Amino acid sequence: MEWEARRTVAGVAGGAVAAFLGGTVFARVGTAELRYATYLDIAPGEVRAGSLLPAVAALVVAAACLIGRRAAWPVAAGGLTLTAAATWVTTDVGRPVPGAASSVVQLMPLALSTLGAAAALAGVLAALGRTPAVRSRMVVGSALAGGVALGPWLVDLPARLGHWPPGWPPPGEGAAWLGVAAALAAAVLGAAAAGPAGDGAAATGPTGDGPARGSLVVVVVAGAVVCGLWLRKVVVNAFRLSPDGLASPRREQAVEAFGHYCAVAVALTAALVLAGYAYRSAGARAARFVVLGGAAAGPTLAGVPTAVPGAASVVAPVVVAVAAVAGGAALVRFADGGFPWDALGLVTATLGMLLGHQAVRAELPALGWTPPALVLGGLGLALSAGVVGVVVGPRAATSAAAREIRGRGASRVGVLSLGLAGFVLVGHALSSVVVTAELSWQQQGLPLTVPVIAVGAAVLLGLLFGFDRAVDRIRRDVAAAARRPG
Repeated sequence: MEWEARRTVAGVAGGAVAAFLGGTVFARVGTAELRYATYLDIAPGEVRAGSLLPAVAALVVAAACLIGRRAAWPVAAGGLTLTAAATWVTTDVGRPVPGAASSVVQLMPLALSTLGAAAALAGVLAALGRTPAVRSRMVVGSALAGGVALGPWLVDLPARLGHWPPGWPPPGEGAAWLGVAAALAAAVLGAAAAGPAGDGAAATGPTGDGPARGSLVVVVVAGAVVCGLWLRKVVVNAFRLSPDGLASPRREQAVEAFGHYCAVAVALTAALVLAGYAYRSAGARAARFVVLGGAAAGPTLAGVPTAVPGAASVVAPVVVAVAAVAGGAALVRFADGGFPWDALGLVTATLGMLLGHQAVRAELPALGWTPPALVLGGLGLALSAGVVGVVVGPRAATSAAAREIRGRGASRVGVLSLGLAGFVLVGHALSSVVVTAELSWQQQGLPLTVPVIAVGAAVLLGLLFGFDRAVDRIRRDVAAAARRPG
């Protein structure tokens, strides 16, 4: 008995480490490849197929519903192995260079790294959603949220510290290999295999609609995003020059504005369609997580503002983020879901983005590590509250939808995969907006598109939270009136 208890604890610890590192690799590789896909798409003379990788990665994440409970951690280990190997190969063959002749040999490591990170995340989601023990889900879910929030920051440690020990592997490659070991340990120790063999074994969508339903929605939305961005590019290329081959400043501004708002429209449409399906299938809490996934893509893609290089500037934001992740999980679980903490986290991250912009930092150099701490802490709080709210929920969940998500492993996997597929697709649509804002910030000033979207999503999260609470209260009142004698 004592051996079984120790094995369970070790398995949960291995699963938490694997989830953290899987989330780290996904966030870093995913955001880097989203940016790179934008360059591949807007520059001539390269392998354009690379611009389709984000949509394919979203489909891989959505396939988490199809992964069985016992295969989840091995799938995560395989995806991390693929990412680590592709990262190592990329250092030798190089990446496709936009504007220059590129080969399939250069594109393959990029594709394998992206798909490996997506497969690793799908395996982590399947393992997390189908784990029977509530405490285990809470620990592993918090670790996954922390990994996604901290991934871009931790993998860029050499640049942030100003040095890196010679002979050490890059942080991204090292995190992937460590994640492989942790995922294999979790599989062997049985963190995902505890409980009856039939628990959550059937692959179903968010509310048991069958594996095809949720995945089909992601396929349709991914196709719509690709088509929308392709039409945007066609229109921009067609109208950039006048019929006489000239381009006036007014024409350039009009075309750029069209491309900007078209990308935003594609991103918002994708997020709202996925959120609408999640609400219809699994209620307001599922819709909130999908909205959160789409809203978190912008701040994560925009990157964390860089503080002054040094150990103190690196450690302090990490400590704040870890505290925020733990606090978000505890507040959702033990404070009875009394506040939309995910919305508060998004607003905090947005404030950090604004304070960390180069134009603001030039005026307020004394901010130091405060902006990155706000961004990491806000994302950690939001993602932890969202993930734990899906996989565990408040201790006293009253709505039928919340009890459905808590009670069915397949429902949890479906909601998680929808939210993080939305993360990838919205990031794919917004990547050109973020890259353009970074390249032209001196001419355009403080970019507000991503902050405005994040704040709007926070407002929507608050409205969904209030609506869900109001419906629960009405349901309780009706049930109490029906039990009253006479």
